[in-house]
Amino acid sequence: MTRSAGDLAEAAPAAYLAQDGRRQEGWTLVVTRRQDGAARSEVFSIAADTKLYARTDGQTLQTFDPGKRLITIEARTADSTVAVLDSPEDPVRTKDDLQATVLPGVTDVDLDTGKTSGKDKGSDMHAGRGLSPRNGTVVAQTKGRPSLGDCATVKPEAWNDQSVTSYGDYCLITSEGRFGALHIGDSGRDCTIRQTAVGTQ
Repeated sequence: MTRSAGDLAEAAPAAYLAQDGRRQEGWTLVVTRRQDGAARSEVFSIAADTKLYARTDGQTLQTFDPGKRLITIEARTADSTVAVLDSPEDPVRTKDDLQATVLPGVTDVDLDTGKTSGKDKGSDMHAGRGLSPRNGTVVAQTKGRPSLGDCATVKPEAWNDQSVTSYGDYCLITSEGRFGALHIGDSGRDCTIRQTAVGTQ
């Protein structure tokens, strides 16, 4: 998902969409938030051609069929989380034992595919003193192993790209925009990536 425009005043999204031909390819997402009585909108492009689902603050509010290709969300608050998903369930795309990334010559893993390598090109995590996010991957610590719904409610300020060195559980968004759950404990490090589209904060 890519951000097409942001901080649009209340009347501006309709005018933007009317002149933006890119909305014919894939989906267009418009998220409007209200703060201090004023409405501001952001516009995103989503490269998908299937049915999509929108959750605001962790709730599945609407189902969108491909014929329309436009999703409009009125967020409850300025810091509400919005996630656009390609399934209302909690499907698994990949499950990885990240202990593999400490083998000689193997330092990086692409969490979307489960492939490991010795190079960080296209990878999501680099194994060093901890696990370091790469290429736009972000993490947020949680209490207990998070579900897809838990990760869809993480507030914007909680996401970061800092190295993960402490035991515990984390939500993550991969470089390709999928939600995942990372666990680091005495027995090792493992990660589950959901088969979803990206969440936006």
